[in-house]
Amino acid sequence: MTEDSVTLCGKVSVPRSMTRGGTPVLLLPAAVLRAALGGYWLAQQLDRTGPRLTSGSWLPQPKAVGDFLLTDTLGRTFTRASLAGEPSLVFFGFTHCPDVCPATLLKLAQARKAPEVAAVRVVLVSVDPQRDTPTALGMYVHAFGPTFLGLTGDTQSIGRMAADFNVAVSRVELPGGAYTMDHSEVVFLLHAGARIVAVFTPPFEVRSFAADLRRAAPYLASGMRSPHERPGNGTNVSGLPRRRRVRYPLRAQLRTHFKQGRSRG
Repeated sequence: MTEDSVTLCGKVSVPRSMTRGGTPVLLLPAAVLRAALGGYWLAQQLDRTGPRLTSGSWLPQPKAVGDFLLTDTLGRTFTRASLAGEPSLVFFGFTHCPDVCPATLLKLAQARKAPEVAAVRVVLVSVDPQRDTPTALGMYVHAFGPTFLGLTGDTQSIGRMAADFNVAVSRVELPGGAYTMDHSEVVFLLHAGARIVAVFTPPFEVRSFAADLRRAAPYLASGMRSPHERPGNGTNVSGLPRRRRVRYPLRAQLRTHFKQGRSRG
């Protein structure tokens, strides 16, 4: 090797003018690119706080649900607190819906067949309280699944809940005195803490929807934004009590004693 060249890897010699501090100038952009791509990939992994969905959108932050007062299919009071305890799929519709509502409920029933998401309950909120009594609503939702839940109430209460979910609802008059209801075709996924974490919009394809629910399942414990996040309340991710730091009085006394000895010396 001459004074005007640099040996690379013990084999290849290049002119010193093509190096910078012993590193080939032509290799620097590639190294910078690799570092940038690696940093981008790492940032993506660190920023991910939810599953990647193909048929819906995972919200950056869970959305709180406002207070409401409705009635379930057994005539019992149902409030926001009633949503807590288990994850839910919430859909707004009505029993006289000719196509969208029954098709959506059928797909929800099919998507819940996977063991990982069988515990996710389906809740139909009626936008037609004039015709959807608790009894009529119960017969309707149970045709799609025995655990399906229906909610109804007065027009004002349903209107407030629909507005809180950003669901548009309107009554459309038909000839002969009949009417139908127009409403947003959106399915909301709530975690066990009764907060909205994902939104699904049509078309609802059963296979991809079911796959999304399986991906979301580990995130649906109350208050958890990721399956690795501790849920709080003094428990770890497995739900067991966290270990508390044990204090030993004798150890503390000995530590104090040695500190005093050092200060005297």
